[in-house]
Amino acid sequence: MITEELVEHFNGPMSTSIGTCNLNGIPNFARVWGVQIDDERKKMTIFLPEVVGKVAIVNLKENPKIAYNIADMANFQTRQYKGTVIEIRTATHEEFEIADEMCKNGLVPVGEFFGVDQANAWKNYIKTPLFAITFEVEE
Repeated sequence: MITEELVEHFNGPMSTSIGTCNLNGIPNFARVWGVQIDDERKKMTIFLPEVVGKVAIVNLKENPKIAYNIADMANFQTRQYKGTVIEIRTATHEEFEIADEMCKNGLVPVGEFFGVDQANAWKNYIKTPLFAITFEVEE
């Protein structure tokens, strides 16, 4: 279960990614944007741009294990959540807004740490179309 303390970790400028692997154990990394936590705090839904997510989606259909990494850009506090994917679908417009907001929240820290060019690259990251991936978080 995701505690209230951990829920607070999701506020602010974040860098998020997932790790997957196929049945042969070959890993894949992909940047994801935004997160929703269910009311029971047992499931997360994350948003993966199709442009970078094709390998991850193939992997998750073969092997539904996922690792979700979230790093606070202000203090570098990082957490990893592991789980089993239970649904992959196209994200809604409202979910795109969540993903887009997470991207916008990261503009200032990216610019401060890496410069204006990287902030512009971050801002222009292709986020549509998006997959919505829901997974059950392991205890």
